[in-house]
Amino acid sequence: MNQSLDIALALIKRNKRTHLFIAIIFIVCLTGLVTSFSVMQTTANVFDKKADELESAHIFRILSNKNANIKELENYFIEQPMVDSFQIQPSSEPFYTVEIPSEEDVLAFFVETPIKKKHDFLQFIEGESKKEPDTNEVWITSGFANNHQIKVGDTLGVVGIDGKSDYSVSAIVYDPLFVSGLMNPTRMWVKSGQLSLLFGTNQLENYSITIRLTDRALVKEFMQDFNVRFPNLQFVYSVSYETLKATSNLLMDMIGSGIFLVSMLLILISVSIIFFIVSGEIIRDYAIYGVYKGLGFSLRQIKNINYYKYAILILTSYPISLTLSFFITKLILSAYEQSTGAGYLEPKLVYPSIISILLICVIVLLTIFFASRKLRNLKPAAAIRFGYQPKIKPKKIKERISSSFIQMLTLKELLMYPLKNSIKVIIITGLAILVFSISMVYDIISVFFTPEVTLGIPECKIYLQTNGKHFSRPIEFILHDLEKEEGVEKIIPLIFTVNNYYLKDGERISLMGHGYKDFDDHGLKVIKGRNPQLPNEVAITPTLSKISGKGIGDKIALNIGGAFQNLTVTGIYQLVANDGKGFRAIKETFYQSNPETEDSWFTLTLAEGIDVEQMRTQLTEHYGGDLTINLFDEFLDNTAGGINRSIAVLSSMLILVMAMICFIALYNLIWIHVIENKKHYGVFKSVGMSNKELLQIQLLKMSVLTGLSCLLAIFFSIFIAPNIIISLLSYSGITEINLSLSILRILIACVLIFLLTIVSTTLAVKSQKSINLRQLIIE
Repeated sequence: MNQSLDIALALIKRNKRTHLFIAIIFIVCLTGLVTSFSVMQTTANVFDKKADELESAHIFRILSNKNANIKELENYFIEQPMVDSFQIQPSSEPFYTVEIPSEEDVLAFFVETPIKKKHDFLQFIEGESKKEPDTNEVWITSGFANNHQIKVGDTLGVVGIDGKSDYSVSAIVYDPLFVSGLMNPTRMWVKSGQLSLLFGTNQLENYSITIRLTDRALVKEFMQDFNVRFPNLQFVYSVSYETLKATSNLLMDMIGSGIFLVSMLLILISVSIIFFIVSGEIIRDYAIYGVYKGLGFSLRQIKNINYYKYAILILTSYPISLTLSFFITKLILSAYEQSTGAGYLEPKLVYPSIISILLICVIVLLTIFFASRKLRNLKPAAAIRFGYQPKIKPKKIKERISSSFIQMLTLKELLMYPLKNSIKVIIITGLAILVFSISMVYDIISVFFTPEVTLGIPECKIYLQTNGKHFSRPIEFILHDLEKEEGVEKIIPLIFTVNNYYLKDGERISLMGHGYKDFDDHGLKVIKGRNPQLPNEVAITPTLSKISGKGIGDKIALNIGGAFQNLTVTGIYQLVANDGKGFRAIKETFYQSNPETEDSWFTLTLAEGIDVEQMRTQLTEHYGGDLTINLFDEFLDNTAGGINRSIAVLSSMLILVMAMICFIALYNLIWIHVIENKKHYGVFKSVGMSNKELLQIQLLKMSVLTGLSCLLAIFFSIFIAPNIIISLLSYSGITEINLSLSILRILIACVLIFLLTIVSTTLAVKSQKSINLRQLIIE
């Protein structure tokens, strides 16, 4: 063992540059794996841990109090052994619009802070810690504050019964259930009794019901019993503990998964590179191995030399990788801490580092095992005299007489070295796939967040919401005035409800419903079937289709506004809102459940040349007390802006790391190729080939390989990018995405990749410009 170890160390010193390159690969791969595993493990239980620490509710719902007997509910909760504690407190409408300092409008709902809290305790991040906010004060969550850059002392605008009121942010709190900045709407806390002053006692028709069970695992059992006991209660908003947890962890899961995927891609590339390098070293040092065999070394001992050599490189890379992983993980976690207020999180590296190094070791050992098969027929005398003799017959290359000498040699190198060229293609293709896929992700996301898919409404720049109640004018009068508004070309009124559900195994699945007079000329597409046309028809989302097991032509029983209807499914459409659980029908379907149902949303099509901001100002002046005016682009930035910015940062880092690895890999592979064939090139130089012509051969060869790689990458990216997006958004029920490919971005990416390969090839070839035949003869 000592002899093999000493020889392994000597071989590392002999080829320092090659083994330094391999060590860098190990460092990058190990760092990526450890970081991804560490981020996911460290943040995986934060939500549950903080929720248990602050005794958060396991069930959260907003109840319409029209038909609710609160006393009967209280007695039921008291009698239930599964209930640890419960709270019933006044709440605003679930989708209430709030004006923030940047003059944007965001969705939120207000709940009063109970004097005697039983659960849902809050951790104060900024501001004075006290039992409840003062009059005209509000507490907001840390995720919401960070996402919109709101500080203590800032003012939020809320439209109430007396018009717009200003509420001062007196504290930023860590609310485990609504900690994510992606929650829409978010929860805000006000003083007890404040909501009746803000909205009026007669207008306040909702209660927030929060329940903490003795065991979180009992949620499904409890809800089944609850729904049987109270089948007619209407809940205008429901969100599950698991949904809140998934939303909270979404960003960290995306970052961790992204780093992991790139790390695995780098490992695949590394396997190819290591296989080639080990094979090349065996061929180059075949005579040396013949000497070792002649001196009495067994074939196993000779193979162990390679195992020891790469074990040394892995062990040397390991502490460096751990150090880098620690600081990178801390950087990612610090961003998570700042955005949520979760407090200090210590990176967990023990299990991630063990799993990562075992994975790397297994992969490298298998690679070396297969690469070392060239040593099976090692015979000392033949190896010392002739070196490695391949069994394959040399390929005969037929060149046309008109081909130039450089083109002839380029073609020969392309055909004579299939393994080496394949590895280069794999490396460049890996980089190109990453660049192309990320480019396509941006294009897909840009067309993905449309009003139809994101909100379930027709394409529009402005949409209006009634403020829960119509404080001054009936809805018919508002609609009549809107139709005469200057600059408004078309109005589409619709019913928007969230107090609907599908009953499965006793569990209520909350549904978002959209009702239209008809679907002609609205641009509301379906991915299968057609839109409903009759009162007994309905179109459902893929998520509801999966939950219910119903498809086109089937009957589905939906509770719409408090009454069940048995409807025929005519189509499937996509919707992101409400986790993809929704349906669309004509208005008569909603009237069958409740004849008093009214339009609550309006989409506006503006005349050509009308400024959107100016129109918002105009509408706010005319309908500020009755309607909330929303710009879709503004809503989109609030909803998807954080995701887009995170993707931009992450993708830039991934592309930069991958480009560096690709550059280093190509440089070393070309450098090794020139070294291994220096006698071959030395002969050509002796008959007049210049360094410039040698460079031209390599550049032409790499241009062909890069072009082939880009074509392969485009082909694979067309299938990979949509699958990545769909898998990330599968929880929303998205099953189809229209592929959007930016030709300009693809061309720019190809140019940059060509520049990278040209620079790496030029530097590698120029480093061997001293090749000459006289020196080779001496050697």
